[in-house]
Amino acid sequence: MKKVEKIERIDPYQEGFARVKLNDGKYAFIDKNGKLLEGRYVYAYPYSGGVARVHLDNGYWTFIDKNGKLQEGRYRDANLYSEGFACVRLDNGYWAFVDKNGKLQEGRYRNAWSYREGFACVQLDDDARTDTKIDKSGNMYLRNEQWLDYIKKDPLSFKFIPPHYFYDEKFIESIDNAVKDVYFNKVKTVDSASNNAEEKLAEIRDGFENFCKMRIEKIKTVKRIMQKEEQERLERERLERAKIDLIQQINNFDIDKGRG
Repeated sequence: MKKVEKIERIDPYQEGFARVKLNDGKYAFIDKNGKLLEGRYVYAYPYSGGVARVHLDNGYWTFIDKNGKLQEGRYRDANLYSEGFACVRLDNGYWAFVDKNGKLQEGRYRNAWSYREGFACVQLDDDARTDTKIDKSGNMYLRNEQWLDYIKKDPLSFKFIPPHYFYDEKFIESIDNAVKDVYFNKVKTVDSASNNAEEKLAEIRDGFENFCKMRIEKIKTVKRIMQKEEQERLERERLERAKIDLIQQINNFDIDKGRG
């Protein structure tokens, strides 16, 4: 005989659904017709922004949409969505951001806080006392000297340099030189007489080639952004000139000449 589920508690409706606690201690949701959605959870938070955060039997957290469909990602911990992203804790203990389609941003952080007004604060491994800001593309906002230190530790973090930094050609040149030094020094440390020298050189070569590919894609993206900004600037200038021309026409208008 199928076990009969009874509802012990019903919370207020939010976004068309109410969270309920069942007689077996699990949580679920009902729609406005009183129909139970299929999912049963160790714990669940009310719907917010079209999704609900739920705790699964295996100890992981994830999100469900309004059809009760589970996102694919499973997380050690998860915060509520804010401005289209939720910060989630991964198996390795690091935090990342996931969008409402379940896609993870690339950045991984020691700690992270929700997006507010387009930016989120994150904590890097070497940034225990201060918080770094990221935008919704994952770009990190560091001081120039911080970027040099960060690039030396991980050249592939080049991908997280915000587009407007590329207006400073000297800064980008210093970043490129830092990357050259990183790979140059790696090659120098390889002992040609060691058994795994060829393997180490191949690893360094792969890393450098990956950096070059990533850098090309980043520069392409930055150029597209710069072109768009230039088009917007030219359009603003065109409209400003049109305003000035119209003001001149109005100022030159002689009302007396228009009288019969």
